[in-house]
This record gives sequence, C-alpha cells and structure tokens, in this order.
Amino acid sequence: MSWIFGTDLAEFTAATTELLSRQPAENTIALSIVAAMQRGREWSAEPAWFGWFIEGERVSGAVLRTPPYNLLLTMFESGAAARTLAPELLAWLGSSPDRSMPTGVTGTSELADQVARAWCELTGRTPRVSMRERLHVLDALQPPTVPGRSRAATAQDADLVVRWFDAFQAESMPAPTSMRAEAIFRIGVGLIWLHEDPAGSPVSLAGRNLTAVGIARVGPVYTPPEFRGHGYAAAVTAACTQDALDRDADQVVLFTDLSNATANGVYQRIGYRYISDHSMIAFD
Repeated sequence: MSWIFGTDLAEFTAATTELLSRQPAENTIALSIVAAMQRGREWSAEPAWFGWFIEGERVSGAVLRTPPYNLLLTMFESGAAARTLAPELLAWLGSSPDRSMPTGVTGTSELADQVARAWCELTGRTPRVSMRERLHVLDALQPPTVPGRSRAATAQDADLVVRWFDAFQAESMPAPTSMRAEAIFRIGVGLIWLHEDPAGSPVSLAGRNLTAVGIARVGPVYTPPEFRGHGYAAAVTAACTQDALDRDADQVVLFTDLSNATANGVYQRIGYRYISDHSMIAFD
C-alpha cells in the first residue's frame, strides 16, 4: 500500500478513472478539473500535481492540486489512504523545493477534517474551516414561474459575466481569485446562462462546468443584491440545469454554502436533494 505522486495528467487519469467513476456525483469537482485540463485549461503558471493510493491492485483514493487552490480530496475508499496521505505527501513535496505546499484542503467534511488535522500536526500549522458546503443532486426538475426569460450568454455579455463572476467570488469564497479566464472559457462553450427581466435587462446568472462521466455541476449562481428576492436565481438555475440535461448530462449536481439558508431552500424547491457535506479548511 502506498501513495504515488506526480505531475503527469495522463498518468493520473489512467490510474484514477475507475475510482472517480464509481461515485461520479461525489467526485464531480475532480472530474470537471480533469476534463478542463484535458482541454488545456490552466489556473496558474505553477504546474498541477496529483496523487493516487494503491492498495493491492486497486486504486482507493486520489488527490490533486491546481495552484493556487486547495488540495482536493476525492472520495477515499480506504482508511489507510487517509492515514498515510499527510506524511507521504509531505515527504514528496519536500524532495522537490520547486513544489509549493498546499495552503488548505477541500473534501467531504469528515475526510477533510482528518487530513487537515494530520497535516497540521506534522507541519505546525493550524487548521481553520473557511467554508462548509452542501452537495445536492437533481431528482426531478421543477422550473419556477418567474417573469422574464433565461438565455445562454454570448460573447457580447462577456464584461457583465466577468463582473458577476468576480462579484460572486468576492462575496462567497474564502480566498477570491479573478474569474475572467474561466468566465470567458465557459461562455465560449455555452455553459453560462442569464435571466432577463421583462424589460430585457440581465438580472441573474448561472453557470456550470464541463460535463464529465455524465455529471454536470451548476455553479456559480449569482444575483446582484438589487435584484434579489424575485426568484431570478431559481429561474436561471433551472434553465441552466435543463440545458445540461438536454445536451449531455445524465445527472446534475450543485454545491450550496451551508451558511446560506435561503439558497439551500431555493434549490430544494426546484428539485435538488441533499447528498453530503463538504469543507474547505485553510492551514494558518
């Protein structure tokens, strides 16, 4: 039993596709990151790196990091993978000074807590929960009746979409980063939807990631403060969800901020149900 670490995306994909596909909804973030990287997507000049845990002839856990973001944990199917990750990863990172240490970890809450505690015990850092999220999966879509219409964003909407992506980051993420490249990429492949009020003015946005292994993940969803309270977010989320189902998705999932009771209620009313809780934990 051991962890293998490296920087080769093809090698990681070959080793972990079966693992990630066994629970595709729970592994949605890892699957969508891999799909984006296979299309050439990069998040910084610093290279991504990967790891997978081999137990006998079976891969039973995997991690990846796309700097500057947290270390992402997939669903682990082995207690040994969780117990040995921190010391083995620390040794591998220490053997190559050009690889930066993770600044935090993201995963299902119980696993993220376990890995964060082990990492901080070894490094002298302090774990701090920066965000708790809830993963939902669509049962049956129930579109709301809301004035106006939803439509796919076009290149002419790019400035607005970038502005709203950045506003979403600033409002809801523990460590916001510019979303310009991501917004423009998603517009180009038809993954951003806008809701317009009856006068034709955009009032809300919903985006989604590339579909991977039949799973599409909606997010971000953003409505400027002055337009909230009218059901626009529910309407544009429903439209984005329906488009995913019409085009290439077998299932649609989304994450909500556990501290936002309003958002959790909105998505339940249009047909989403709870699967699991996830945490982002920073290393202070």
